Amino acid sequence: MATSAVLLGYGLFDPGKANYRDYVESFARVVNGNNVGRVVLCGGRTDPTRPSVSEAASIYSYLKPMLKEGIEVLMEEKSLTSYQNIEFSKDKVDMDGDAFVFCGNAKLPKVAWYVMHYWFGMGRGEIARELLRQLRAHDGERMTTEQIGKAMANGMTIRNVTFKPYRMWTDADDMLGNMMSSLVEIEVLYDRGLYDEFIAHAREKFGLASQP
Repeated sequence: MATSAVLLGYGLFDPGKANYRDYVESFARVVNGNNVGRVVLCGGRTDPTRPSVSEAASIYSYLKPMLKEGIEVLMEEKSLTSYQNIEFSKDKVDMDGDAFVFCGNAKLPKVAWYVMHYWFGMGRGEIARELLRQLRAHDGERMTTEQIGKAMANGMTIRNVTFKPYRMWTDADDMLGNMMSSLVEIEVLYDRGLYDEFIAHAREKFGLASQP
């Protein structure tokens, strides 16, 4: 049983973008410090100016030299959205072992939802109750909502999966945009037509609408 570590991409990787660089380097430290045997990099071809390069491949070239020898690195190169990151990475993760999932802080709740949906096959009510259990676990000493958020930013574990959110977003307006997207993305899991509509929206946003 291999411990797996999954990294969600955020566009083509550019080491000149300090926040993105720190995100990938933080992931490398978690991988090297936790006896991870398999890494899965997620992200498809989302830049029409470089159609042959996926987000996963762009991260690979920077990350690979940082990792300990012998760590298997797989790439998931089809996804355009966060839920597809998780959907398409399932077959690349050793589900019998432990796993880490790395994502930006604003995406933690929905990414946890996707994992419970796609990897564990849990229903909506079961997922909601698990997230409520996570909230209650952080609320034992009458913490404020802000304190709960700060505590959960350190990560959380559901079954054999540990979620490690990176402080990618600090601006309130960016967070609001991600919250709006999250509401829609949760619903696409239960409506195939909406799923396809959101993919069309993603393609338009990335400038891919005219490409096959």
